[in-house]
Amino acid sequence: MPITLENRGRQMQVFNLPHELYCEKAGRCGCVQETVTTWVEDTATGERSLRSTIKRIPASLTLLAREKQPGFHEAVLEVPEVQRAIKLGTVRVWTERARQAVDAARQKRDRRSAAASTEDGARHE
Repeated sequence: MPITLENRGRQMQVFNLPHELYCEKAGRCGCVQETVTTWVEDTATGERSLRSTIKRIPASLTLLAREKQPGFHEAVLEVPEVQRAIKLGTVRVWTERARQAVDAARQKRDRRSAAASTEDGARHE
């Protein structure tokens, strides 16, 4: 089930999504593979040569200040940086059920306030 993350702070937050924690649990890899070329020196002969290796660069998640971003996989909740931010209260997690409950409560409150304002208007006349 997709979740929504909300940054409750006034500063941008960036979270690294390690391959072992996020990609494997999400079932898809968000990492980027980049070829890195380095010089390697043979200590016996002193000969230098180029060696290319492929490195995996983990994906990251950026939440702007006061931003809500929908559509994240639940695997993002396994990342320690995200867990820490949730415990500190700087990031809020919304699920679809939670959003529906909040919307229903708002509609109920709005109906009550609308009914109360019409009753108050009738009393004052």
